[in-house]
Amino acid sequence: MHKLSNLSFPDSKEEYIKSLNIKLDISSKILNEKLNRIEQLFNKTNQFNNTHIRYRKSELKSYQERNQIFTLEYLDKWSSKEICGCLIYQIKNDKLFILSYVLSCRFFSRGLEYVFVSKLIEILKSKNLKINISFKKAQNNKPFYYFLKKISPIIPEWEEMANRETINYEISETLLNENSFKFIKLYNEIKK
Repeated sequence: MHKLSNLSFPDSKEEYIKSLNIKLDISSKILNEKLNRIEQLFNKTNQFNNTHIRYRKSELKSYQERNQIFTLEYLDKWSSKEICGCLIYQIKNDKLFILSYVLSCRFFSRGLEYVFVSKLIEILKSKNLKINISFKKAQNNKPFYYFLKKISPIIPEWEEMANRETINYEISETLLNENSFKFIKLYNEIKK
């Protein structure tokens, strides 16, 4: 810790994250009253949004009824519990397709993006699935691109990608685990 008068500052990002006493709750059991927040996330999140698909509450309800939606709820020592991320998926044959994935920009740089996908795979692991994620390049979703580049070995350079073309990429569990492991150990509690 660095001291400046009476204030203390963590020496590293990891120390800072650990000091927040973060608790995460990853769930597919979504109460109807939470659909408004989920709709808001999909309709207002741009930077960490893989496809920019905007969902109405009725569409989200349909995914909810089919258990094809997961939420990520976040709580730390400075904030109240809130849904900060959401993921919609579909299983076809031996593949898990992440159709839509959003994370509020207030939660970047804490590793949540890796932990959320890693825990989803852990929850669905008994199905022994290959994991694919859709990505549509847009003017403002470069943060999602950088995330994807760290977990999928075949992502082309940003400049080589066509705008508004949706492509499915396979996620490397090895790369995902390498990126998520360092963050998972920093969180006080992760419920699934």
